[in-house]
Amino acid sequence: MTSKRLIHVTIADVVAVRGGRAGLAALGLAVGMGCGGAKADDVPAPGRGPTACEYDFIANITAGPSKGTSLVGPMHLQTDAQGVLTGNLKSSGGNVAVSGSVDDKSIHLQLEVAAGKRIKGDGPLPTGFSACPGPLSGSALGPEPNDAGDWTIKFKPET
Repeated sequence: MTSKRLIHVTIADVVAVRGGRAGLAALGLAVGMGCGGAKADDVPAPGRGPTACEYDFIANITAGPSKGTSLVGPMHLQTDAQGVLTGNLKSSGGNVAVSGSVDDKSIHLQLEVAAGKRIKGDGPLPTGFSACPGPLSGSALGPEPNDAGDWTIKFKPET
């Protein structure tokens, strides 16, 4: 069980304890570390934050029973401060639900192509997701056992 502590510090408290500029510097450090009245869960991890991005997406299955399968279309991705990824792909076959996660170094995608059938994609994330990075690419597995391929997302051109 985790406990949450709310730390409340005023400028006067810090200046009185530390004195002058050193006290103000300590307050700046405390606020910069997420201790300025925010709960730890409210502070996004480095490189993550609530972000919405628009991309062009393509996945190609190049080996396995589904060899030759492609998913192509505009993709909307959104993350929350904890790195949970949600979105959708508008492919020629209809809307495809997208879920997954991002961390400081990688992106993990799951595309629900049919009931119980998913294409999973993993790839490196050169920067945090908060700035809508791209282009990104990685390996794809599924939707059938032994299926493998790749995926790429690029910034969606503005219209």
